Amino acid sequence: MIDDTVAALLAQVADVGLPERIEPAIAAVDPLVRGAVRTRVLAAVEAAKAKVPAADPDHQLALAFLLAQNAVGAEPVAPGGDGYRAMHTTFDVADGNAVAARFRERSAPFLKKKTTNRSLSFGLFAILATAVSAATFLAMREKPSAEDEFFQSSLGVALNDPFTNAVIDGAESGNAAAFTAPAFVKQVGAGNSSKFQDFFAEIPKAAANPGPIDEATASLFVKENALNEGLLAANLPVVLHSYVGATSRGRAVWATAYYTPRYLTFSLAGKDFPLALGRRMDGVNLKDARAVKLDAETWGLVSLNLAEEEVATGLVQPLGASEGLTAFERSIAPLLEEFVMPEVEKNVHLTRKDLQDVEALRRRRLAVNAEIASSFLSSYKAPTTYRVSPRSRAAMDDSIRRGVAAKPLRALLDADATLGRYRPRLDRLVLAHASDIAYFFAAQNLEAKRLSALGRTDVGEPLLTAAACYRLLSDGSERAEMPNEVLWSLLENAYDGSYATGVSLRNALGKLFGTEALPADPASASGRAAIRALFTHSVPERAAAARDNYALLLGAPPAPLGVAVR
Repeated sequence: MIDDTVAALLAQVADVGLPERIEPAIAAVDPLVRGAVRTRVLAAVEAAKAKVPAADPDHQLALAFLLAQNAVGAEPVAPGGDGYRAMHTTFDVADGNAVAARFRERSAPFLKKKTTNRSLSFGLFAILATAVSAATFLAMREKPSAEDEFFQSSLGVALNDPFTNAVIDGAESGNAAAFTAPAFVKQVGAGNSSKFQDFFAEIPKAAANPGPIDEATASLFVKENALNEGLLAANLPVVLHSYVGATSRGRAVWATAYYTPRYLTFSLAGKDFPLALGRRMDGVNLKDARAVKLDAETWGLVSLNLAEEEVATGLVQPLGASEGLTAFERSIAPLLEEFVMPEVEKNVHLTRKDLQDVEALRRRRLAVNAEIASSFLSSYKAPTTYRVSPRSRAAMDDSIRRGVAAKPLRALLDADATLGRYRPRLDRLVLAHASDIAYFFAAQNLEAKRLSALGRTDVGEPLLTAAACYRLLSDGSERAEMPNEVLWSLLENAYDGSYATGVSLRNALGKLFGTEALPADPASASGRAAIRALFTHSVPERAAAARDNYALLLGAPPAPLGVAVR
């Protein structure tokens, strides 16, 4: 029974691809066998990490399942011992695609089962141990995810309204009391609780300091970095990030908080660039950056909120709808179906029909929002003491409509009884896209540091964007399980990103196999043909062309970025 429980638990965690699900899954196991299950599961996970330390969590978890499967039936196997290492296979465990294929083959029977119900009594277990080994499982997905449980914890609750109010109103207003509550201190530790107070105290000081901005905020970022490192050391998936800006009343400082399920540290030429993939938790009225890292901060951030928005509008919408698309979405939709959809089905287990259902749900929500906004606008009347110009009214209308924007896609899925099962798979797709963003952003910044150290004076947006693009296609794309999704990520930024980045990316991508930039109009005949040509070349061909172009641009082939996953 323990063997079946270990296999089913690892299969279901690996199917979701989130290491954070391990402990909640173990907690669902009957107390009588929980200790043994935990030992076996964690030993398999550690053995997998040792074999492929630089691999994504999806790869490591799938390998952990396979390693544990090889231990099933062995006479007693010490955790991490030979039974876990004696994996007689005919494939390379470092090959993510091969591991994923073997995982799908071996895990199918266990994904139909459920983990052991914790309410199983000792007497029932003693009588029915052999009969219930496959029939008394409790579905992991019926329990809240690790993320949901974290958001409901003392720290998760504190980082919502209490954190927002402490940032805006000041810690001395009493809003920071949530960060000294007994339950909070128990969760984060007394040291981290004190670090929160130290951090809050620095916000008004930095705002009031009239000196140069670097000097005025130096202590703030020292406290922020100390707090982030303390939370990371306590295995609490949170990163704080501070914004400093100027207003009509002087300098302003705001802090934001993120739930961070994945940490990536990129390295090149002896320099590290740590990034956390984070989902916003606070309510401070600031728009996220796609990716951001200040020189004074230890950890940078990639916004999972914006990555999800790009997946929703750039992948789910073109694949799930036939109308209401932008010119770029219309031109790329057939290519997504032909080249990206097979990768999504294979690695994320979402079909075209699934995406159509998700997109239909999103459009229903948009229609409801449009009705709400229309009703609000029809009842709006300007005071008679002044006139509102048509231009101002149009801007106001647009602001109201955006204010009644659709909920994030994952929130819609959470609220839908039928489609809620797609959320973990959507999260995996969003994490993959966010990892592309992180790689590109880190490559730009590390390339800038490397070239500056070499004395290059022509380091600017076009050069750094092209270098990052070619690095991602030559190194990151070859490593990725979904290389065509990586290419889509670059094209999405080329046509729907900022103007400067878009121009630079279209130039870099166009010169991959040609001599001119990609056409500015993706719906034109030449635009469609050029974009299709990128997809029809194989991944090795794209990687080779990217290396060659990088060498032409910078004088030598690119050294791969080192990537450590935490």
